[in-house]
Amino acid sequence: MIPFKQEGIDGKVVDIESLKGKVVVIDFWGSWCGPCRKSHPHLKAIYNKYHDKGLEIIGIGYEGGTPQGKDSIWRKAVKEDGMTWLQVLNDPDRVDLTKLYSVTAFPTKLIVDREGKIVFRVSDSFSEEFDRKLEDLFK
Repeated sequence: MIPFKQEGIDGKVVDIESLKGKVVVIDFWGSWCGPCRKSHPHLKAIYNKYHDKGLEIIGIGYEGGTPQGKDSIWRKAVKEDGMTWLQVLNDPDRVDLTKLYSVTAFPTKLIVDREGKIVFRVSDSFSEEFDRKLEDLFK
């Protein structure tokens, strides 16, 4: 994984390095992105299935507009979609997480194994391969 620390939606710092030892799904999404929003129910199911077994999800919201406008749109979408896992808003003025992780399409989802290695990457919607990779990591 590529280290970063950023303030989360709850005001607490999200430090990805503190999640080493867990399986982490990093979800790059935007409120404006239909396929991103359609993938959130599947993420909820994954979170409910594996969270107690050591899964964490970090949603990284990517929004346009003014800083205040971006924050408002992002928070509204997180609430509407019922995403209860870690959430940060990409802030290119501080650290552009999309560039850091070479994200060029939305949604992009990464799976990071317990050792901190990115073991799977998918852009667009979920695939059976994504689900199988997660299942394998929890065997």
